[in-house]
Amino acid sequence: MTWGVRANATGRSVRGQTDKRRERRNRPPKGEPFIWLTREILESAAWRAAPLATRRFVDAVAIALMDTGGAKNGRLVVTYDQLERYGLRRCSIADAIDAAEVLGLVHVTERGGRAFADVRKPSLYALGWLDLCDGTPVANQWKRFASVDEAREAITARLSEVRKFKAAAKARKIQESQARAA
Repeated sequence: MTWGVRANATGRSVRGQTDKRRERRNRPPKGEPFIWLTREILESAAWRAAPLATRRFVDAVAIALMDTGGAKNGRLVVTYDQLERYGLRRCSIADAIDAAEVLGLVHVTERGGRAFADVRKPSLYALGWLDLCDGTPVANQWKRFASVDEAREAITARLSEVRKFKAAAKARKIQESQARAA
Protein backbone atom coordinates (compact mmCIF):
# COMPACT_ATOMS: atom_id res chain seq x y z
CA MET A 1 0.00 0.00 0.00
CA THR A 2 1.32 3.42 -0.95
CA TRP A 3 0.68 6.28 1.45
CA GLY A 4 -0.46 9.66 0.15
CA VAL A 5 -1.45 8.45 -3.32
CA ARG A 6 -5.14 8.50 -4.15
CA ALA A 7 -6.73 6.18 -6.68
CA ASN A 8 -9.85 6.53 -8.79
CA ALA A 9 -12.53 3.82 -9.27
CA THR A 10 -10.30 1.87 -11.66
CA GLY A 11 -7.39 1.84 -9.21
CA ARG A 12 -5.23 4.28 -11.17
CA SER A 13 -3.31 7.03 -9.41
CA VAL A 14 -4.91 10.48 -9.64
CA ARG A 15 -2.20 12.34 -7.75
CA GLY A 16 -0.86 14.31 -10.71
CA GLN A 17 -4.31 15.23 -11.93
CA THR A 18 -5.49 16.67 -8.61
CA ASP A 19 -2.27 18.65 -8.20
CA LYS A 20 -2.76 20.22 -11.62
CA ARG A 21 -6.39 21.06 -10.85
CA ARG A 22 -5.40 22.60 -7.53
CA GLU A 23 -2.68 24.66 -9.23
CA ARG A 24 -5.14 25.93 -11.84
CA ARG A 25 -7.71 26.78 -9.17
CA ASN A 26 -5.21 28.61 -6.97
CA ARG A 27 -3.49 30.80 -9.52
CA PRO A 28 -4.64 34.35 -10.23
CA PRO A 29 -7.32 34.70 -12.89
CA LYS A 30 -5.95 35.25 -16.38
CA GLY A 31 -5.90 38.88 -17.39
CA GLU A 32 -6.59 40.11 -13.84
CA PRO A 33 -3.98 42.11 -11.92
CA PHE A 34 -3.16 40.93 -8.41
CA ILE A 35 -0.87 41.62 -5.46
CA TRP A 36 0.61 39.35 -2.82
CA LEU A 37 -1.30 39.56 0.43
CA THR A 38 0.05 36.90 2.74
CA ARG A 39 -1.58 35.30 5.73
CA GLU A 40 1.14 36.78 7.94
CA ILE A 41 0.15 40.34 7.11
CA LEU A 42 -3.58 39.61 7.37
CA GLU A 43 -3.07 38.18 10.87
CA SER A 44 -0.69 40.95 11.95
CA ALA A 45 -1.54 43.40 14.73
CA ALA A 46 -0.99 46.31 12.34
CA TRP A 47 -3.56 45.00 9.85
CA ARG A 48 -6.14 44.17 12.53
CA ALA A 49 -5.72 47.56 14.27
CA ALA A 50 -6.16 49.60 11.09
CA PRO A 51 -9.34 51.70 11.13
CA LEU A 52 -11.75 51.37 8.20
CA ALA A 53 -10.57 54.58 6.50
CA THR A 54 -6.98 53.34 6.74
CA ARG A 55 -7.91 49.98 5.21
CA ARG A 56 -9.68 51.75 2.37
CA PHE A 57 -6.59 53.88 1.79
CA VAL A 58 -4.38 50.76 1.71
CA ASP A 59 -6.83 49.16 -0.73
CA ALA A 60 -6.69 52.24 -2.97
CA VAL A 61 -2.87 52.15 -2.99
CA ALA A 62 -3.01 48.42 -3.80
CA ILE A 63 -5.35 49.14 -6.72
CA ALA A 64 -2.95 51.83 -7.94
CA LEU A 65 -0.14 49.25 -7.83
CA MET A 66 -2.24 46.80 -9.82
CA ASP A 67 -2.94 49.55 -12.37
CA THR A 68 0.82 49.75 -12.98
CA GLY A 69 1.15 45.99 -13.34
CA GLY A 70 2.95 45.82 -10.00
CA ALA A 71 5.95 47.67 -11.40
CA LYS A 72 5.86 51.03 -9.60
CA ASN A 73 5.69 50.38 -5.87
CA GLY A 74 7.14 53.53 -4.34
CA ARG A 75 6.00 55.74 -7.23
CA LEU A 76 2.24 55.25 -6.78
CA VAL A 77 0.00 58.31 -7.05
CA VAL A 78 -3.36 58.27 -5.27
CA THR A 79 -5.05 61.68 -5.11
CA TYR A 80 -7.58 62.93 -2.60
CA ASP A 81 -10.20 62.99 -5.37
CA GLN A 82 -9.53 59.31 -6.14
CA LEU A 83 -9.76 58.44 -2.45
CA GLU A 84 -13.02 60.34 -2.16
CA ARG A 85 -14.44 58.40 -5.11
CA TYR A 86 -13.23 55.20 -3.42
CA GLY A 87 -15.37 55.99 -0.36
CA LEU A 88 -13.22 57.99 2.04
CA ARG A 89 -14.52 61.25 3.43
CA ARG A 90 -12.20 64.09 2.50
CA CYS A 91 -11.85 65.16 6.14
CA SER A 92 -10.59 61.69 7.17
CA ILE A 93 -8.07 61.09 4.37
CA ALA A 94 -5.10 62.73 6.11
CA ASP A 95 -5.70 60.70 9.29
CA ALA A 96 -6.02 57.50 7.23
CA ILE A 97 -2.68 58.20 5.52
CA ASP A 98 -0.99 58.96 8.87
CA ALA A 99 -2.38 55.78 10.44
CA ALA A 100 -1.29 53.64 7.48
CA GLU A 101 2.19 55.14 7.69
CA VAL A 102 2.46 54.59 11.45
CA LEU A 103 1.34 50.98 11.08
CA GLY A 104 3.89 50.40 8.32
CA LEU A 105 1.24 49.27 5.82
CA VAL A 106 2.02 52.15 3.44
CA HIS A 107 5.12 54.31 3.11
CA VAL A 108 5.00 57.87 1.84
CA THR A 109 8.06 57.87 -0.40
CA GLU A 110 7.66 61.50 -1.46
CA ARG A 111 5.47 64.14 0.17
CA GLY A 112 3.36 66.19 -2.16
CA GLY A 113 1.33 69.30 -1.57
CA ARG A 114 -1.96 70.94 -2.28
CA ALA A 115 -2.64 71.61 -5.94
CA PHE A 116 -2.87 75.27 -6.95
CA ALA A 117 -3.73 76.21 -10.53
CA ASP A 118 -1.13 74.46 -12.71
CA VAL A 119 1.13 73.45 -9.82
CA ARG A 120 0.50 69.84 -8.89
CA LYS A 121 2.89 67.68 -6.91
CA PRO A 122 1.12 64.60 -5.55
CA SER A 123 2.46 62.40 -2.79
CA LEU A 124 3.98 59.08 -3.84
CA TYR A 125 3.21 55.88 -1.94
CA ALA A 126 4.47 52.32 -1.55
CA LEU A 127 2.86 49.26 -0.01
CA GLY A 128 4.83 48.36 3.10
CA TRP A 129 5.16 44.62 2.48
CA LEU A 130 6.40 44.68 -1.13
CA ASP A 131 9.84 45.69 -2.43
CA LEU A 132 10.14 49.12 -4.04
CA CYS A 133 10.35 49.53 -7.81
CA ASP A 134 14.02 50.54 -7.60
CA GLY A 135 14.88 47.22 -5.93
CA THR A 136 15.08 48.54 -2.38
CA PRO A 137 14.10 45.70 -0.05
CA VAL A 138 11.04 46.07 2.10
CA ALA A 139 11.45 47.08 5.76
CA ASN A 140 8.31 45.24 6.99
CA GLN A 141 7.66 47.83 9.70
CA TRP A 142 4.17 46.41 10.16
CA LYS A 143 5.78 43.46 12.00
CA ARG A 144 7.01 45.61 14.91
CA PHE A 145 3.69 45.56 16.79
CA ALA A 146 3.25 42.72 19.26
CA SER A 147 -0.44 43.38 19.88
CA VAL A 148 -3.42 45.18 18.43
CA ASP A 149 -3.51 47.46 21.49
CA GLU A 150 0.09 48.50 20.90
CA ALA A 151 -0.69 49.33 17.27
CA ARG A 152 -3.79 51.32 18.26
CA GLU A 153 -1.76 53.27 20.82
CA ALA A 154 0.76 54.15 18.11
CA ILE A 155 -2.05 55.44 15.88
CA THR A 156 -3.53 57.49 18.73
CA ALA A 157 -0.14 58.98 19.63
CA ARG A 158 0.58 59.96 16.03
CA LEU A 159 -2.84 61.52 15.44
CA SER A 160 -2.69 63.52 18.67
CA GLU A 161 0.79 64.75 17.70
CA VAL A 162 -0.51 65.86 14.30
CA ARG A 163 -3.50 67.63 15.86
CA LYS A 164 -1.22 69.52 18.28
CA PHE A 165 0.98 70.60 15.37
CA LYS A 166 -2.04 71.79 13.38
CA ALA A 167 -3.44 73.69 16.39
CA ALA A 168 -0.08 75.42 16.94
CA ALA A 169 0.12 76.36 13.24
CA LYS A 170 -3.40 77.76 13.35
CA ALA A 171 -2.57 79.80 16.48
CA ARG A 172 0.54 81.22 14.75
CA LYS A 173 -1.51 82.16 11.73
CA ILE A 174 -4.05 83.99 13.89
CA GLN A 175 -1.29 85.85 15.73
CA GLU A 176 0.34 86.88 12.44
CA SER A 177 -2.94 88.16 11.02
CA GLN A 178 -3.65 90.11 14.23
CA ALA A 179 -0.15 91.60 14.16
CA ARG A 180 -0.66 92.73 10.55
CA ALA A 181 -4.03 94.25 11.38
CA ALA A 182 -2.61 96.24 14.31
